[in-house]
Amino acid sequence: MNIKSVLTTHHHRLRVISNEYKTPIFLLWLDYALCFIMYGVSCTEYICHQFHSHKHCYKKQFITARHKKHLERWFNDPKNKPVLDNKKIFNSTFDKFVTRKWISSSESIESICEFIDKQKIVIVKPLDLSGGKGIEKYEYSSLEKSKNFIKSLQGEYLFEEAISNNDEIAKFNSCTLSTIRLYTLVSNGKVEIIQTIMRLGNGNSVVDNFHSNGIVCLVDVNKGIITKATDREMNEFISHPISNHNLVGFEIPKWFELLNFTENLALSLPSNRWTAWDIAITKTGFEVIEGNNYGDPTILQMLTKKGLLPYLKSKI
Repeated sequence: MNIKSVLTTHHHRLRVISNEYKTPIFLLWLDYALCFIMYGVSCTEYICHQFHSHKHCYKKQFITARHKKHLERWFNDPKNKPVLDNKKIFNSTFDKFVTRKWISSSESIESICEFIDKQKIVIVKPLDLSGGKGIEKYEYSSLEKSKNFIKSLQGEYLFEEAISNNDEIAKFNSCTLSTIRLYTLVSNGKVEIIQTIMRLGNGNSVVDNFHSNGIVCLVDVNKGIITKATDREMNEFISHPISNHNLVGFEIPKWFELLNFTENLALSLPSNRWTAWDIAITKTGFEVIEGNNYGDPTILQMLTKKGLLPYLKSKI
């Protein structure tokens, strides 16, 4: 997405706020510029956290784009960054928590074609992109088409077995693998699960990411029950807009087993104190999809309407 399209998108979203609050849009742009200078906030964060309608004492509590490097430096060993950022290294490092079969593009075309033929449907992921970028589903039809597809890929990729959610989760949207994101903080050999959100696809997208028009749900970490659901445009939902199954009040299955799985996962890389883990509940158990060194707290803070900065600073 180029700068012009980004500005157009933000202008449209600020126009919605302008109409709702009867505020001239140039004043919103001016206020955003001031917030960028004072708090290092991105335009997306400015909108999601409704900075336009809050005072300094509220705004200063939020983790913003400016804090990303600080957060990583405060809590995480820089040696862990490639472990979490590179999908091939991640799958190898956390093989006890990754049961899906996979192969990388560093293997021969013949080996990859054999893998695709056996799996029939695979998820193709760029090794070092995030936010669901570049991920696609590929279905086997012929050996020749598979070879041409592999040759068309630019850069390094991972080919993974396509897994699915258990029936209780899949009923919301079976087109997408929905995941639970759990934010963990490791201190003195103990794991604190700070907060959790559930991410659901909203359409035919392969990924459940918020920035790919997915739905995010705030989950009560003590009960495993969804308390709130929204999308990027701040639309709130009681039920899933496609399947109509109730979201708010839904109790996530095997919740306490999931928390235990996550604690063991976090303790397997204790030098990465702050991590956001994306985990799928499948028909056979739990599957870690990825770990995030930064874990973008924007969504979490948007759902709770509470900044995490003072709390995390107290844990340094």
